[in-house]
Amino acid sequence: RADSPTLVLVGDPKQAIYGFRGGDIHAYRRARGDAQHLLVLGTNHRSSRGYVQGVNQWYAAGCEALGRSGSEDVQYRAVAASNRQDGAPYTVNGVALARPLQLHYRADPHKGQAARRREALEACANQIAAMLASRAHAIEGEALEPGDLAVLLPTNRDIASLRALLQARRVPCVGGARDSVF
Repeated sequence: RADSPTLVLVGDPKQAIYGFRGGDIHAYRRARGDAQHLLVLGTNHRSSRGYVQGVNQWYAAGCEALGRSGSEDVQYRAVAASNRQDGAPYTVNGVALARPLQLHYRADPHKGQAARRREALEACANQIAAMLASRAHAIEGEALEPGDLAVLLPTNRDIASLRALLQARRVPCVGGARDSVF
């Protein structure tokens, strides 16, 4: 109604769960609970079609509940992909990457969490260094550069560790975070 003001709130539960960019999951839940209408952005315009499909498949195969609390009230929602990001694919040796979402699972029940974390950071640094050194990886036909990469990690300690590992491999890098993503 024209005589009744409307307040529109935009929230992303995936960012709110982890406190990303100041998100607050409790504020999100309260606002969503009080909302008279919910609208969902169902199309991803920032990622390639293959990547969006990969993420959708990942959550469909696993658990769609998001967050650490075990609460089922915030769920991953599969989205469609626009074709905006499909024009200049990420390529390796000139061939578009067939599987843009790749997971590297390393589990050894005999190793503690600290050892597994250290190995995962080492593997990440090694892969980044190899990708950059090969010059085979390209975005829009241009060889991958350090500034094209970003790694999200759960703690500032992990960021500092990865930065040191990359610097030891002569990969220029920066790390910036005031607080943990989690």
